[in-house]
This record gives sequence, C-alpha cells and structure tokens, in this order.
Amino acid sequence: FFQAEDGIRDYKVTGVQTCALPISAEDALWQWAFLVLGPIVLGSVLVAPFAKPLLRRWRSSLARQRAIQDVKYRLSELDPAFRWPDFEARVRRGTTLLFQAWSDGQLENARHVVSSGVYQRFRIQCRLLADVDGIRNRLADFRVLDIHPERLDVENGYETLHLRIQAELRDVNVPVNADGVTTAKALAAAPVTTFEEIHAYTRRRGATTRPGTDPIERHDCPNCGARASFSHASVRCEHCDTEFNSGEADWVLTEITQAVEWNPEGSETGPALPEGMSRQILEDKAAALFWRALAGAATLRVPSTLSPYLADGAADDPEDLYGPAAGTHAIPVVGGLELRDLFERDGVRWALLDVRWSSRRVQPNPDTAPQNRPSVLTMALPCDETDLRSQRFSDASDCGTCGAPVTDRHEPTCPYCGATRTVHIADWRLFRIV
Repeated sequence: FFQAEDGIRDYKVTGVQTCALPISAEDALWQWAFLVLGPIVLGSVLVAPFAKPLLRRWRSSLARQRAIQDVKYRLSELDPAFRWPDFEARVRRGTTLLFQAWSDGQLENARHVVSSGVYQRFRIQCRLLADVDGIRNRLADFRVLDIHPERLDVENGYETLHLRIQAELRDVNVPVNADGVTTAKALAAAPVTTFEEIHAYTRRRGATTRPGTDPIERHDCPNCGARASFSHASVRCEHCDTEFNSGEADWVLTEITQAVEWNPEGSETGPALPEGMSRQILEDKAAALFWRALAGAATLRVPSTLSPYLADGAADDPEDLYGPAAGTHAIPVVGGLELRDLFERDGVRWALLDVRWSSRRVQPNPDTAPQNRPSVLTMALPCDETDLRSQRFSDASDCGTCGAPVTDRHEPTCPYCGATRTVHIADWRLFRIV
C-alpha cells in the first residue's frame, strides 16, 4: 500500500489512514453517536408532527375498545343469557325492517320493534312529506356496515343501550304519485351515501334474554315465548297480554339521534329523576307530542285531533301553543331531544325538553332555505291521573284492548277491534313549545 503524505501506516490497517494523529476513544465515541443517533434524532423531528395525531388516534381507538368491552361485560353481568353476536344480528334485522317500512310508507310493519314515540315520529313525518311537500322518500341498497355499543345507562329501573350505527343506502325524493319505473330509475342514478346514527335500545331492568325467540320476524312474544298472530298495527300478545314495544319484557328502539347531535353525558348532566321515572320514557313521549304538534301546526290552527294530547291550561292560540313550530314546515328534521328539567308544582309534574330541529317554513312567512329552530317543549302530567302506561313506552292513547295505535281521525272506537276509546288520555300531554 502507498502511505499517505500525512498518514500513518499500521499493520492492522488495510488502507490509508488520513489523520495525522491517532483518533482518541472519546472522539470515536462522539463520531459513532453522530453517525448512529443523528438520523434517529432527525427522523424524530421530521416525523413528530405526524406521529402525534397517529398516537392520539391509537389511544382513542384503544379507549373505545376498552369501553366497548366494558359495556358488553356489564350487559352479561345484568343478563347472563345475553349474547352480543345474537343481539347485533337482531339489531341489523330490526334496523333493516324499519328503514324498509319507512321507504314503503308502511310504518305498521315495524311498529313491534320501535317505541310509540319513534313510531309516531316516522308515521307523521311520512304524512307531512306527502301532504306538505308532495313527495315520498324512497330507499334502496340499505346495508348496516357496523354496530358497536357506545354507552349503557342503568337508571330508575330501566337499562338503555346506546349503539352507534354506521350504514349506507341510496335515497331519493320522488313525487307521491311516481310509479315503480320512475322510482327505480331515480334510485339507480342516486349515489350511495354513508351515515352514522345513535340508536337507543331500552328495556326494564330485570328483563332477561329468552334464547331461541325471534320477536322481529316470527313475532315470538318476548315474555311468554308464544308466537303471536298479530298481522296489523296491534302489537299485543294474545296469550299473555304483553305489548311487544313497551320495553317491559325486551329491548325496544326508543330513540334515534344524529351522531353529531348526540350528547353522551346527557344522563349525567340532566336533572335527577324520582324513583320509577325513566329519562328515556320522558324523551320518547315528548318526541311523540312534538310530531303531533307539527302535524297540528300544519293546519294553522289547533285541530280537534290534537285536543286529547293538550294539557290543562294549554293555549288556544296556535302561535302561543306551537311557538317556532307554528305554520307549515317542509321536510322537518329533528336532530335530537334531551330532558332539561323536571319538577312538581301544585299537584302537576312538569317536564321541559330541548328539541334540536330544522325545517323550511312554507307558510306563513316562507323561508328560502332550511333554518335551525332550537325549541323547548313543555309537557305536563297531573299526579292524580297517572296511568300505568304513562310510565312505559306504550302510548296511553293506544287501544287498551288490542294495543293498536290511534289514527289521525281519533275515532271513538278502535278500527281494529271495535273497543271504545277513552276521550281523556291519562298520560303526559303538551303544554306549549317555545
């Protein structure tokens, strides 16, 4: 080998060392640290802005998985026969049935899987779309993509399971008189959209899963297990008198909230409730009253069909009674409904609920675009008029004999079984909306 001009030759070195003096151990250590650790430090500096969001997402995902497992564990503790895969499959079928009933405009087909409030909401909303807007909302290719539990509330004798539902569908608004060919073409041209909602399922505490029963498609009674023969809007088992959608013997869908409107801390921040009173039941009954009020407001008066649902002292003037809901509204959408306050005064229980909704007013004073209309609904229940069904998800206006719902005409007799209806409804009734 050739020796460098200022280098040092050593027999252990196979090349030329170009340093005039020997390299000390300390210098070698610093060089090693720079060569090895330098890229790591530089990479950390460059990656840090991207790593933090990924780390937060990973921690959030881990926390969510722990929360999901915690809910499933609590459910199995409350009900040893509960199996999440079976319940998830049931929710998928029930949700599909409900959305198909909505598309067909036949809400009675899904009444046994939803509470009275949810049923009235969809039924009246369908009718308002047809009467006010002259349209029907038709769906196709509906599919549930994912279901996972968000929260389990156990309060005053009821269990409420909040589920995050992710689904996709095609939907179009078509004229009410559109034929099948026109509707099919419109749906085929519509894009597939994905959405998320929070569905609340509630049942009375102590109710347990009955393995092998199918209350959705076979109409097996959740209480006695017998197969019910109802084929109309009645949802009562003729063998044990259990109402399928009362929440007394099995889970029932009691609330649907847009994911962006859902308040997971609602049950913790709301008012304390007396023993035996459920927050979910109050919100369910308020939802039914609100939609009945919207239907009445569309007539620009207080119709006689709404009178049985009005509390003593409620205003006769539509503007005072309906407040921001007064008038005819196009495509009203309720994002969420939440209990604000509950108190008792002069022998009457009063409940105030926040309603987050939007619509485009058609008359009077028409809007050019949909407007947000946050409102407060007040409802009342005399303490001496409490009916058993006012403490359940059943509607006290339903037929007491067969359980069929009251129609818009509010006939004096049940159109299904002929039983005489009571004129006075011993249930929560509307006082006003502001």
